Formats: sequence, structure tokens, C-alpha cells
Amino acid sequence: MPEILAGDSEARVRRMATQWDLPVPVRARLAEDEDARVRASALSAELWPQLSAAVCQALLADPEPQVQHAIAKLFPSEPEPRPEPDLRVQDPEPAVRSEAAQDPEVPTALALQLAEDPENTVRLSLSMREDLTEEQRSAIAYVVPNGYHTPPLWIVERGHQPQIARRAAASGHVLLRRSIAMQKHLPADVVDRLAEDEDFFVKLTLCQSCEEAPHALVLEMYAHWHGLKWSFLRSHPNFAEPGLARFADHPNPRLRRAALDDPEAGPELVLRLIDDPEVGCWALRDPRLPSEELHQRLGVPGSARDAAANPALPPATMHRLLDLAAVAECPSPRGVKTLAVGEVESHGAEGSEA
Repeated sequence: MPEILAGDSEARVRRMATQWDLPVPVRARLAEDEDARVRASALSAELWPQLSAAVCQALLADPEPQVQHAIAKLFPSEPEPRPEPDLRVQDPEPAVRSEAAQDPEVPTALALQLAEDPENTVRLSLSMREDLTEEQRSAIAYVVPNGYHTPPLWIVERGHQPQIARRAAASGHVLLRRSIAMQKHLPADVVDRLAEDEDFFVKLTLCQSCEEAPHALVLEMYAHWHGLKWSFLRSHPNFAEPGLARFADHPNPRLRRAALDDPEAGPELVLRLIDDPEVGCWALRDPRLPSEELHQRLGVPGSARDAAANPALPPATMHRLLDLAAVAECPSPRGVKTLAVGEVESHGAEGSEA
């Protein structure tokens, strides 16, 4: 999931991805991102030696203050002078006040002076401080904008600890609940609480990130979420369970496709869905499809491509199909007629019966 976010078109989503473990090449790419905040967030002491000399020079010469601030943190021998906390909370730049609002080194009482800040980003940052009580959070007039949000650092670093997970899951702050739902593993009681959350995106994030998300919730999100990456939910470890075959006649085509993931279903289910206009292509690729039907479908226009992708095909048949496909793609030498697609399909059927 984080690697997918790292390639997102929105800078704030790419920045969120830097808060998680990423392969060095992915993080190095983000260190050259067009957005200064992404570049700054991608930098780390572990990454810096992996960067090329040219990239390091470009970053050292980067005029953006966020990048320079991040670089200064990499070299303890050259600490960046920082203004006193009381000056930071009064800084004219909202970005500085927002950073001060979530900085644990800024005393709580001083940070709470930002509860009436005119900028929502500052109030929102303040509302996610670890040291606030739920009463103090609820007293802050923050607004949660649409879209992805960077989880607070204390949850990123210590969200795997049961006491932190339970506290965030029980919070009235929806972004703290969404943030803890991003953990790969969570205690059973935390999973149960988040699975019943009133916020749709808490439940969706739980299904996308947590391996303990319950089967029923993963299936619900898969069936009804209309985001671009809805199909990734089929790869969740709790998705495929016995009993999915009951959806074979469901009006929702996603659930009919889910029926094929029933590990206890047999060939009869595959045959039942093979002519489904929206699910049939997956039934044709299912290795449970009876051999006789599979070979027959190799000669049916509109079915041959998917049938040819079925892993249950004998190797000899696969090679014959590949040979015929290569012939079909070759230019015609001296006017000799090449095979048309339909002819490849019919020859494939004949070859499979040989």
C-alpha cells in the first residue's frame, strides 16, 4: 500500500507514504519530488548515503526552507538554530505555527494558545497532539478536510504498542482513528472497535492496511467502495473464505466475482459463471474449469483469450497457442496470407484436442 501511495498524483498522498517503510529506490525518487514538502519528508539519515552525489548537491542547494530544515536534522554536528517556542507559536507563517502545534517539545499550555488560530491547518495539527486529553481535543474548532492526511508522528512511531493503539482507537478525533487503522497488525479488541466505527474511511483504511481486518468488513468494502483501488481488497488475507459461493447469483457483479474466491467451491460454480457477461472472463481463467470445457472454449470467439490464460492448460497446448499467435503477428511474406484472430482461436481448439 505505501508504495502505491508513493506514486500518487497528489503531493499530500506521496508525503503520507514517506511516513512508512519504503524501498530505497522509491524513497530516493521521492527525495527528488517536484513538491518541496515531499522532498523534505523523504529524507533520512539512512537514505542520504544511498543518494547520488548529484542529488545530494541539488538538495543542499535547494532553496525551499522545508528541505533545508530536513537536511539540517540529518547532521547533529551542525544543529539548526530554532526560535524559542513562544516565538514559533506567534510566527506569521502558518506552516511554522502548525509545526509548533504538534511539536512535543513545545509545552502543552503554550501550544494550546493556538486553539484559536485563524488557520484551520494549525488548529488541526494542534488537535492531534499526543499530550492532549479528549476534552481538550474536542474544545478545538478544527475541520477535517477531504482527502488523505499524514498520520501524527507519535502514532507512526508507536502505533504498534497496544496502549497507543487502544487510546487512538477510542479517541473522538476521526484522524487519530484513521491513523491507527493504518497499522499492519492491531490487537483484536482494537480491530473490533475500528470495524464498527461510524466513519467509513476508518473502516476502509482498516481493510486496506490491517491484516486482522474481519472478513465480513473486507467483503463489504470490496462490494461497495467506488475508489480507484477497490480491487486490491481481494488480496487481503481474510478475503477468500468458504461460503463466498453463495453470491454466485447476486446482482452485484463484484460479489459474483468474489464467489469464485470460495476455496471450497468446485467446477460446478465455475461452469455456472462462465457465461456471465461481467464475471465470465474470470471463470474462464479459473483452473477449476473442467478440461473438456476449457478446450472447447479455446475455439469460441470472445472466449479464447481468457481460456488461453487458464493455468490449467497443458504445457503442450500453451506452446501450440504461442506458436500460432506468433504466426498471426508476423507480416505476410510475398503475399502469403497470415492467420486472422478467429483462425488462431479455431486452430487453438484443434490443437488442444490433438
